[in-house]
Amino acid sequence: TRRCTRERARDREKVSYFFDADVLTERAFRAAVADLAREKPDLFYSPIYYGHGYEIAAPGSIELGSGKWHFIRPHLPDLSGKSVVDLGCNNALLPHEMLRAGARRVTAYELNPIFARYARLNHRWFEFVDNRRYPGFELVQGYMHEACDRDWTGYDIATAFCSLYYEEPDEMARIVRTFSATAEWFIVQANENRDEHDGVLRERSSLGFLSELLRANGYPNQRLVEFSYYDRPLVIGRRSPST
Repeated sequence: TRRCTRERARDREKVSYFFDADVLTERAFRAAVADLAREKPDLFYSPIYYGHGYEIAAPGSIELGSGKWHFIRPHLPDLSGKSVVDLGCNNALLPHEMLRAGARRVTAYELNPIFARYARLNHRWFEFVDNRRYPGFELVQGYMHEACDRDWTGYDIATAFCSLYYEEPDEMARIVRTFSATAEWFIVQANENRDEHDGVLRERSSLGFLSELLRANGYPNQRLVEFSYYDRPLVIGRRSPST
């Protein structure tokens, strides 16, 4: 499979060269990524392994990027056929992994314009690596709280992996209430590494704060996923069956 993917990459180079076609080649992809990295030196803080030997900043930790996804994936609800909104998607790794896991569509929010461009570029590269289209991917560049202005009828799951706590508490509550009207699940990831945050951000990113936030705003049924060796626990909130 890897050999086939590499040969396909070479064929794309030839099509691009001979026909001046708008085809994303490996050379063009890596050049575009390098351009983004010059604008934002911390672009690769969340490493991606795309598959078939393609990677950006080799994953070496379960804290970030592909390592984090493979660590938390077994604890998430079944994604097959689900519609998901991901708040604070960064490079769009997690939304694409959700699509790979069977999600029907994923709408992702990212505020930073450079990360948003990176996410759109990654969308095209994931399609190349997997040799399939992901028409269910939608990227929205904007604040997470802007999701409150949209109708989320038909969406099943909302996720915010180490991101929701960057909003103010009243906006955090409004976001959760908005999704509790339609989405069965709301999943947030806390960050209990005391070296990473201090002050109010340390409080907002704590497991206790986020658990109470979901409980008070429409997700009273919860499963807390904690680990003695992993400081990014999950709050998996679910609406009441009668809701």
